[in-house]
Order: sequence, then structure tokens, then C-alpha cells
Amino acid sequence: MVWKPQRLLALSMVAVVVAGCGDRESSSASESPSSASAVVASPGRPNLDQYLDQDVDWSTCPQRADAQCGSITVPIDYARPDDASIEIPVIRVPATDPDRRLGVLTFPPGGPGSSGFDYVLNSGDDPAITRLGQRYDLIGWDPRGFGRSAAIQCLSDDEMDDYLATDFAPTDDAGVERVIAAQHEFADGCARNAGLLLGFVGPETVVKDMDILRSALDEERLNILGISYGTSLAQHYAQQFGDRLGRMVLDSVDDPATDAGVESYDDGSNPAAPEDDSDPGFSSEVDDPDKIVDMILTRCIQQPDCPLGGDHDAARAALSALIDKVIASPIPLPDGRKLGISMLLTAAFQATYAEEEWPALTNGIADALNGDDGTKLASLADYFDGRDSSGHYNHKRDYFWSVLCLAGDPGVYRKRSDQEITAHLNREASQSASHSPLFGVFDAYSRSVCSFWPLPPTVAPAPIVLDNVPPILLVNNTGDPATPAADAQRVADALKGSVLVLSQRDDHDAFGHGSQCIDDIVVNYFFDGTLPAAGTRCG
Repeated sequence: MVWKPQRLLALSMVAVVVAGCGDRESSSASESPSSASAVVASPGRPNLDQYLDQDVDWSTCPQRADAQCGSITVPIDYARPDDASIEIPVIRVPATDPDRRLGVLTFPPGGPGSSGFDYVLNSGDDPAITRLGQRYDLIGWDPRGFGRSAAIQCLSDDEMDDYLATDFAPTDDAGVERVIAAQHEFADGCARNAGLLLGFVGPETVVKDMDILRSALDEERLNILGISYGTSLAQHYAQQFGDRLGRMVLDSVDDPATDAGVESYDDGSNPAAPEDDSDPGFSSEVDDPDKIVDMILTRCIQQPDCPLGGDHDAARAALSALIDKVIASPIPLPDGRKLGISMLLTAAFQATYAEEEWPALTNGIADALNGDDGTKLASLADYFDGRDSSGHYNHKRDYFWSVLCLAGDPGVYRKRSDQEITAHLNREASQSASHSPLFGVFDAYSRSVCSFWPLPPTVAPAPIVLDNVPPILLVNNTGDPATPAADAQRVADALKGSVLVLSQRDDHDAFGHGSQCIDDIVVNYFFDGTLPAAGTRCG
């Protein structure tokens, strides 16, 4: 039978707030990129006037003297705007050259599970962002369900420690059973603790918040710099609100067509379902990290002080030996946790995001292998998982799966037995391992939480089709392990009139990460709207 969602999540578990309104500040802009028509409620649709007409009551941010803090109020369910609402804190850094101001520039948060508020808050020392801030008000915010915006919490800190200690690369049936039990506990915790908001954190809802923000800022158009998962939000915004889009840059491009968190299972009733049980999106996530880890080892042995030996075979043998070691006997950590295979692979994946973290991985491997010291690797894994030194989590994992598990094919989603799910996961893990010997099995089983999610998908993964929008600039690193250049090319091909610029780097995020060529192209585009020539590349 088809499992249908039941609205049994208590409203009392969600923060219900009343909008704080103040006088709208002037936002006149000379040399504005373009103009758009005012927002008008459509007949037969819920009336959003109470949200579209609100003003932001700005005050100086205590953490940054040149920034202003405020908030907007948005409905939890846009189909029922008169019911519950939540507050979205917002930060603004006004343009430093107001006479040449072009409008507002917002940064849809990455992740899912990153803070757009903190991105702007901490951007004061970033020369690339500072250049953009000359002519744009910089706008940051946390997406609904994360950070300052009614954060979803599925598990307590201790429960999250236990969950992450699960061996998500099991080698026998008993290990698979432990994975299934852990995923049940995580999904059940979200159902118990997240409240009504759990069903309303998908991109189709978040971008409506973005348009409420645009209106509250009294702007006709929203200029967007999306990074990583923020590029998916940016594309969804352009799809829903293309007539209100200004200039848009997609950096480290996420392809919404491969965002599925819930696998599609075919029971024969859906002729459009895949021919097999495989997840068509997984390979773009796990092909490149293996290559980057191999590159990290290669870079290490080129240094005279490489702690993993003087040749590539020795370095790979060291990593393999550590994997065998932590599988056989996890290494105790000073805080009482243990470095097991899941923490080791999480640390390795975190290191692939930025070249400056490569030495932490190689030194951490050597420390753990030779001295039973897992602290460096634990630190990398904790950063990825949002755990601070006191043991408190920022709940990015909770939010991450809350978003991705709403992405899938609603037409073939079924609530299935543990036995059916286990058989499917075992097949997928085997296939994943053939693509990614290091991360494949871990990737397959760690994503399996969506098989037990209390709500069905709300958005089917599909390419974003945009009509009548301004030209879009895409930038991507050629060796990006999280958002591969192939994904960026696929998105660029679907966005007619766009231009993709590739940078010859092997980490995540292109803008503001060491390429003056990329920085200049992005800034020039935002300032004058001119795209570079097709095929432009940066070294």
C-alpha cells in the first residue's frame, strides 16, 4: 500500500512568533541592474500580504559594528499562512559606496546545514566579499530549520555521539542490522522532536522565504551568489521567481536533478521508474573524493617530511592499515569516544574540501596508526558534523537529512519492510563500492536514513528549466570532490545563455579561495552584468 503522511506533528513543538515591524529604510539604488513589477497576490492563492508588507527593524549587530541585524517572519506552511509562523534572523552589511549602490546581494546557505548569517557576519576580512560589498548590501540569513531559524533537532548531543559511532561501512549481516537500527532511531527522533516544520524545509519552501526577504528589503530584484547547496536554492528561486531575479552566480554547482535523498523503488506500477534499484545520483558524489584522497597522499610523499613514507605505495598502505586497525579495534579518544571507521572516513571526506586541510589528514593518519592518537582525525570529522570542543552539535546533520530526505520521487516512494530495504541497500553498497572503493559502502549505508523517513518526498529531482531570466554565471573547480565539474557542466547546458568558468583547483568553492581570475570574473559580472567568453578557464 502507498504510505501517506499524517499531520500528527504538534504545533506546540514549533516556535510560533509574531512579526516585529519597523519603519522601512530607504533602499534607493543608482545604477540598479534592472527593475521588476511589484508582487501581486494571485486570485485563488493564499494571501501573503501580511508577510510581503512587513519591514525589517534593523539594529546594530553586537558581533560586528558595520552590520545591522533584524528578522523577518514567514509562515511555516505557505498553503496555510494564517496558521503558525517562524522568525528568520537576517544580517545586512550596507554597501560601502552608497552613491554607486546596485542593490542587495544575498547568499543562499550551502550544506544543507550551513549558516548564511555567519557567512556574512564573518566576511569582514574576505577581500573578495569586501569588493562586492562596495556596491551591494550584503544579506545573510539561516534557512528555516537550521541555526538561528527554528533549528530542527532530532537527537540530543549524547544521542548524536552514539549515532555517529555507528559503523556505516558494515562487513557482515550483524553490522547491517546495527545500521538499520541506528537509522530507525535517527528518523524516529526527527518525527518526535522536529514538529510541523520537518515537512516544510525543502527548497520549494525556502525560496518562498527568500522572496519574502526580498519584499521586506523593499527590493524589486534579488541578486544571488549561491555556493554549493546554495546553488540549488538559487536555481529553485530563479525557477519560481524569475521575474524578480537580478544577477546570479552559481559557485560549486549542485545539480538539483541528482539531489535525491530517497531512493526510488520500482514495484512495477510506475513505467517511468528506473530499470534497477540503483541511485542515479550517487556516482557524482563519490567518484571524485577517492581521487582527491589519492591526490592528498601523492602531495604528501612529494614533501621531504611526509609522515606516511616516501612513495605512493607506502602512503596507500598506511591508510589501508589504519582502516583495518580501526575496524578491528576503534582507537579511544580523550573525551571518551572512539575513532572508528565512520569517523575516519568522515575525516577523510572533510579533508577533500580544502587543500589547507590535507596536512591534517596525513598527519592524523600517521598519529593514529603509529601512536594511537586519533585527535587530529576526530577534529576533522567533528568539523564536518558540526560538533564543537564541548561536545555540542549545531544540528547540521539533523537539518541535512531533513532537507535531502524530502527530495525523491513521490510517485514510487513506498514504506517498505526492513528486509526489503536491507536487500536494496546491500545491492546499492556493492555497486557503490565498484565506483568508490574508499567511500562507496559508507556512502550507501549512511544515506539509508531516508528509507525510514517519517514523511514522503516533496520534490522530485529534476533539471531546473529557466525561461526569461538574466544571463547566469557559473564557476566551479575542476577537482571539486563535493560538486564535480561534470555537474556544473550539466547545469550550464540546461541554463541557456549561461557561461561556465572552470578553475584548475582540487578543492570545494571557487570564489574567494585563491583564484584572482575567478574573483575578478565574479566581481565584474556583479558590477556590470557582463559574462566572460564561453570556454574561459582559470589556472
